[in-house]
Amino acid sequence: MPAGRTRETAENLRQLVQKTIDRHAALIRRMPPPPRPADPASLRRLLIDITQTARHDNKSGIQRVVRNIAREAAVLDCPDLVLLPVELKDGALHSCPKFNAPGRPPAPAELVTLRPGDVFLALDSGWGTIDEYLRLFPALHSAGVIIIGVVYDLIPLAHCHYFKGLPGFKESFASWIGLLTAYSRALVGISQATRDETRAYLDSLRLHRLPALDYFHLGFDRAEIRPPAQNTTDVFDRHRFNLLMVGTLEIRKGYDTALDAFDRLSRDRTDIALHIIGKEGWNVEDALARIDAHPLLDKSLFWRAEADDALLAQAYSECDLLIAASHTEGFGLPLIEAAQVDLPVVASDIPVFTEVAGPHAYYFPAGDGKALAHTVATALADIADCTVRRSSAMPVLTWRQSTDMLLRAVRTRLET
Repeated sequence: MPAGRTRETAENLRQLVQKTIDRHAALIRRMPPPPRPADPASLRRLLIDITQTARHDNKSGIQRVVRNIAREAAVLDCPDLVLLPVELKDGALHSCPKFNAPGRPPAPAELVTLRPGDVFLALDSGWGTIDEYLRLFPALHSAGVIIIGVVYDLIPLAHCHYFKGLPGFKESFASWIGLLTAYSRALVGISQATRDETRAYLDSLRLHRLPALDYFHLGFDRAEIRPPAQNTTDVFDRHRFNLLMVGTLEIRKGYDTALDAFDRLSRDRTDIALHIIGKEGWNVEDALARIDAHPLLDKSLFWRAEADDALLAQAYSECDLLIAASHTEGFGLPLIEAAQVDLPVVASDIPVFTEVAGPHAYYFPAGDGKALAHTVATALADIADCTVRRSSAMPVLTWRQSTDMLLRAVRTRLET
């Protein structure tokens, strides 16, 4: 997409965010003051929205977060909050035990009667059915429910050129961010970098009221990539260095940069293999054509569009280096997955990667294939010399700790 067209689209989306905020701010001003809790000392209910994941769990990164936090909520004993995963059905919220803790009998889904003082945590990807939430949020506000939104990233707004050819997606996302901003007491990013990006974006708008901003980090449990008892493939040849990339094939993931680096490395050495594990995304026709026509395809370049947990676990345990070449991200789960098995990491130098991995990874300028090839060669030499940077030193949270961190952010905003 030409630069001028990209700027025009980004400005149109900004105007849509602003319009959504202004429309709902005017609606809030016309509403009577929301009711207060009858008994301020009573336990608050935290209604954790898992609607999109409960309806269609396609194992995306966001849905993985939602599943794990919902499961932790099912077993956490909070003295000050009742944690209740909920799903939006026919315009109303219902309890949703779909991701209950293992071993617990499923409870029936029941209609949730809203009470003043309830807290609605917008954890899931509500932009997927934005019209439902455009109706729900005013009803929540009128009932005295406090809304707190989770922000995974602002990529569709800040980097809208990555989403061309997806009719209505950017507009729905813009409406979602506007809706969250208009009604939320706080917005909680999944990283400091996401929080800071959200602050910068909101500062560019005309706001009469700015939501509080906070962040938490995503978690990971070792069992998620437990190596299989028996290998599912012999493609990871131990006589060469196996490089791994994990994630949906999207332009922003930097697969073109990684292929440039792979081509450079392969010209000079034959002990390199690149393994790509990720389903086909959007606007990647050029990358797919490049992979399909590559002379080393299925020799030292491998792409697995479909990979089960066993294959992914084997890849993490048998590969020698993880490459994370993204131009932009909200967090970067593959980095902490790699850390669980002490797989060395080479990552682009975007803020969220340096936040997550700190000094325990190798970095290169995003989009620079030549620099990536040099950085990979450096890391491989350090592996051979036993001086490689240890990714296992990254500070990685479990999902229980991640949920606790999110709940601390929620509590902080309830006290103000």
